[in-house]
Amino acid sequence: MKSLPVQPAGIYIHVPFCARKCPYCDFYSVADLSYMDSYVDALVREMAFCEKPRVYADTIYFGGGTPSLLSPAM
Repeated sequence: MKSLPVQPAGIYIHVPFCARKCPYCDFYSVADLSYMDSYVDALVREMAFCEKPRVYADTIYFGGGTPSLLSPAM
C-alpha cells in the first residue's frame, strides 16, 4: 500500500478546567481541579497512541477553560 504524504495540521487541545465557572461561557468546563492530573495522564496516553502520525502540527492551540491553570511540570 502506498503511504500517504504527511500533511500540516493545526491541533486544538481542550483544557476543561477553570478556577470558577463563568455563567456566560459556552465552553465545556469544570471548576473541580482535582481531575487535572488524570486529564493530563490521559492526554499523554492519547498522544503516545499516535505513534506514526500522518500529519505534523504547525500550530498547537490550548483552549477551552483556563489552560494556564496547568503547571508547566504537568
